[in-house]
Amino acid sequence: MRRRIVPSANADHLGQAQRGLLLAGLLLLAASACAPATPAQAIPPIATTPAPLAETPQIRRITPEPPASKTPLPSATPDDGSPQPTASATSPIQPGQELSETDGARLVRVGGGPFWMGSAESEVLTEPDEFPQRRVDLQPFWIDQTEVTNRQYALCVRAGECEAPPARLEVGDELPYYGAEAYDDHPVANVSWTDAEAYCRWAGRRLPTEAEWERAARGRDSRTYPWGWFGLTMSDRLNFCDLECPYSWPDARVSDGYARTAPVGSYPRGASPYGALDMAGNVWEWVSDWYDSAAYASLPADQPSGPEQGRYKVVRGGSWLDGALGDRLSFFRVANRHWQPPEARLSYIGFRCAMSDSP
Repeated sequence: MRRRIVPSANADHLGQAQRGLLLAGLLLLAASACAPATPAQAIPPIATTPAPLAETPQIRRITPEPPASKTPLPSATPDDGSPQPTASATSPIQPGQELSETDGARLVRVGGGPFWMGSAESEVLTEPDEFPQRRVDLQPFWIDQTEVTNRQYALCVRAGECEAPPARLEVGDELPYYGAEAYDDHPVANVSWTDAEAYCRWAGRRLPTEAEWERAARGRDSRTYPWGWFGLTMSDRLNFCDLECPYSWPDARVSDGYARTAPVGSYPRGASPYGALDMAGNVWEWVSDWYDSAAYASLPADQPSGPEQGRYKVVRGGSWLDGALGDRLSFFRVANRHWQPPEARLSYIGFRCAMSDSP
């Protein structure tokens, strides 16, 4: 049986009381909203940048961010406190530079710490052996500001410690290259890896490792070229196959006045963050490492020195023989890797030396 609900005699009185309480509550709420907030009630501002995730961050195309670490993050310029050298091979010695008494080479100091070696998958013009991009830590070191010249190499030959290269740069040349005064300040070429290693040993230095070479060329901010991120044809920053080049793939839109090699240090606007010159173009450069296309996936991240053995040695940096059109522009990227048999003596390969920093 359905129960019938009979309104109480007090129902209207109760309704009025409830309405009164509701009205009073609304008035109190409005008053509190108008009162100034105390510090405990203040709403914190919205962060302008998101906090870093605990997970490994994504690598951005231009400036990848390393994982969270107590190690200082890579920056656009060396941040180890060392003075920045002047990008010139002829100016007076600057703080952060050193002059070799053996061969007169000027060396620039490269600070220690982490940097990104290799290429991100989102970059263009990359090659498979540049992956995976990895964070590498190096101790401070010194590296020659320029490539070793014909004049310097001749000192080692006269000392009986080095083998003289052919006089002609290329077969069929009418005039000599090595031994000719006009080319004394051009990079030595037609030297094997063994020749380069012997020279650096005679000079009291050594060949740089592949990691050291790349660090000296790109700094700590993952730039694509020694001078920055953009590398469209820039005849004032590197020597490459342009209008005067005797081969069939020149970039005929520009001319730097050199058919083949240029005097070392001719492109100060192409300097690396540490003041190293000609890290792109002029001649490819031998480094100490054996070549392994998969090395980046397995080598240690702390002071790597390459595989223990191999068939080829790594060369870096591109040369006067390489054009700046199409895929050949890829050769001038600081992450690009190429290789040659250690006994190869070619007109477009030279070297520079390095040495560890004194404690």
